[in-house]
Formats: sequence, C-alpha cells, structure tokens
Amino acid sequence: GTGNLVIGTSGKGIDFSATSDGSGTMTSEVLDDYEEGTWTPVMKDTSDRALSTNTGSSGAIYVKIGRQVTVTGRITTDSVGSASGQLILTGLPFAAYGSSLGGYSGGTVGRAGNLNIASGTNISLAVSYGQTYCEMTRWDNSVGTTDMQVSEWSADGWIMFCLVYQTS
Repeated sequence: GTGNLVIGTSGKGIDFSATSDGSGTMTSEVLDDYEEGTWTPVMKDTSDRALSTNTGSSGAIYVKIGRQVTVTGRITTDSVGSASGQLILTGLPFAAYGSSLGGYSGGTVGRAGNLNIASGTNISLAVSYGQTYCEMTRWDNSVGTTDMQVSEWSADGWIMFCLVYQTS
C-alpha cells in the first residue's frame, strides 16, 4: 500500500537469483542490508595521538549497501598537537572485510588545503583488511610513493575524501 517494504527476518532480503551470474564464483544473490548515516573522522598518528579536529567544518557520511561501504567527508584540524610520524584517518563506521581476499581497498582525496606538501602531490587512502582506519599515502612525481607524515599536515589543514571498501 503506502508503506515501506519491510524484511522481517534477520539475514533475509531481496533475492536476485533469477538474474544471470558473472564469470566469477558467486557467493550470494540476496541483498540483505542497506544503511546510511554519519560518522566522525579523526586524524591521528600511529601512536594514537589525535590532531585537534575543527568540528564546525568537519563531518562525514556513509552508505552501506550489502557489504559495500562508501564514505565521504571533510576533516579540518585546528592543531597538530603532540602527534608525529605517520598520519592516518580513523573512525571508519565499519571494519574492513577480515581477509586479504577483498579486504584491501582504496580511496582518494579530492581536494586539500593548507598542507605542507609540494605542488603536484596527490594523496590517497588505503584501508587494510580488518581495520577501521585508512593509511594516507602521498604520491609525488619526484619522490614517489610514501606514507604521509604528520609534519606534512599543518595546524589548519583540511581534506575532502571518498573511500569505497568491503565489510564483513
């Protein structure tokens, strides 16, 4: 009638088994989850020391369809504090899939500002299986690929990002 379609039993969903299959090994044709919401990204070093987030200009959303999670957002900091070493983006709303088969994924920084990096440098995000954080990688034509360091982030640095990954 006028309401939503409700799946009343956990683990059940919309069955697409009547459609043709891909050439790989299929594991399911049931769409059993859809969710959207917000989450709080936090920049940290690998010793768990957080940069101070400017909550007025930071925020993120996620959409989960089946096992695929898409996160997008912006994070702006007020200060680096005592953080040092490798920089990571933490707080993903779901842990990445727990095995190396399908558990690795990547994303991109679409725009960034006030960072201590050279012109022509790109920043990417990588999540490893089982993790709820992204490692940040700096791609530079003259240096190559390196882990992004806290020293390359300034007190009022910011990024806009997108990441797609698989969860369990």
